[in-house]
Amino acid sequence: MFAKTYGATDVADPPRERLGYREAVLFIGLSTLVVALERFGFHLVPKDFLTYRYAARDAFEGRDIYAGTISGPDLAGQPFTYTPFAALIFRAFGVLDQQLSYLIWTAASLTGLGLLIHALRPVRSGRAFLLACATTVVFTNVAAGQVNIFLMGLCLLDLGSRGRLKGFTGVGVGLAAAIKLTPALFIVYLAITRQWKPLRTSLLTGALTTGLGYLVFPQLSKEFFGHALWNLQERVRLDHALGYWGNASLSGALHAAGGGTAPFIPLAVLAITVAALAGARVAYLYGHPLNAVLIVGLAAPMASPFAWGHHYIYLIPTLLVLVRSMPEVGSVEAVYRVRAVSLIWLLLVLGPGTGHWLLHRGIEWLLPLGLIVREGPLLAGCLCIVLLVRSSTQAKVAVEERVW
Repeated sequence: MFAKTYGATDVADPPRERLGYREAVLFIGLSTLVVALERFGFHLVPKDFLTYRYAARDAFEGRDIYAGTISGPDLAGQPFTYTPFAALIFRAFGVLDQQLSYLIWTAASLTGLGLLIHALRPVRSGRAFLLACATTVVFTNVAAGQVNIFLMGLCLLDLGSRGRLKGFTGVGVGLAAAIKLTPALFIVYLAITRQWKPLRTSLLTGALTTGLGYLVFPQLSKEFFGHALWNLQERVRLDHALGYWGNASLSGALHAAGGGTAPFIPLAVLAITVAALAGARVAYLYGHPLNAVLIVGLAAPMASPFAWGHHYIYLIPTLLVLVRSMPEVGSVEAVYRVRAVSLIWLLLVLGPGTGHWLLHRGIEWLLPLGLIVREGPLLAGCLCIVLLVRSSTQAKVAVEERVW
């Protein structure tokens, strides 16, 4: 291991908590309760889930799902920005009743998040799960019926541990990238860390699944890769300006700043992407693959031209990892870590919408606070990347991390 060259000593892996049926039942129950409260308490329409559902239906009926927007009951019109292979996968959730399909989809998504939380923090994991659900990052994933938690689970299970999926490492990333293009950044990460076998596996998996999408939807595949792919920025932002408060990417923040920042945005995005990948490489070489994967997951929405706040779902496991790797209690480093984690969680609870509201109250002293909260996911992502790299390099003993 790389850390050995820096004088680290070998120790046995720490014991892992086993996941029993009681924990599984607990998170299934909590997830179902959260989804039911959101759906029938707040009466929000899961527009993204409906977009997946109706796009898959239209694709199988021979319609061009990339020609305009997708519409149906409770959905006035929203573009479909995923691959034809994704439409093939989403079709499974168009068979059952709409309400039941959404309940199964989102409860399964949250249950996966709960099991991940339990793996990272077995003690009081139920409490940690509820704290996570209090954040706008998780709530908006539930409210919209988003696919982000599933994709994060695929990538973390795939790359967040060594040897867990021996012989199949790279499959999860390949599947995730074949559904949504953003996880393709993990393929770049595999290349710069010289994980050649997982790299080949991810590319092969992505190619096979994309090919399957082409076999089922040849015309849609030509439309997506020939035209829609190059215009995703215009389709994703839903007629909002790039500086819209809902755009939590670095590009969105710089567009909102104005003042001639637009020409420097490509360079800034390239710089933050390279810096994040370099940090991920350092974390990996120091024997912390989970930290490395989290860094890449946080960098992806930052580098995107348009990223909604719920795309920063990697912040949830990141906070748990930062708590788990807390320095010695009472040390200055531990005090700073606690303050940082608490601040990040508060920013995620308030959400960019609160920051936008504060900025438009006309109260001068609220402007700095409003700006910080408005760009909360982006700032939290940057701070977490710094903390993850620092945590990886400060470890005196290289201990192989496992997600499950």
